[in-house]
Amino acid sequence: MDIQAAVQKIIERTQSMKPGAASIFLAENVRHHQNLCKQIAARMAKPAGWNLAAHEELIHALISAENALRNERVAA
Repeated sequence: MDIQAAVQKIIERTQSMKPGAASIFLAENVRHHQNLCKQIAARMAKPAGWNLAAHEELIHALISAENALRNERVAA
């Protein structure tokens, strides 16, 4: 799965949640991918597939989604 598809899948899942639950879900995903980044950086043998840059890009996209969700709640 590429980065944009992963981000879209996560964002689509949050759309069916209440705002508080969606924020928690996005924050958990950010933490999960931050932990994966730490694991990748600590490994001597780097994994095939997603790399550190891919996870960082996904984290940035999820943080942007969190900000958009927060802005929607403030505007409401």
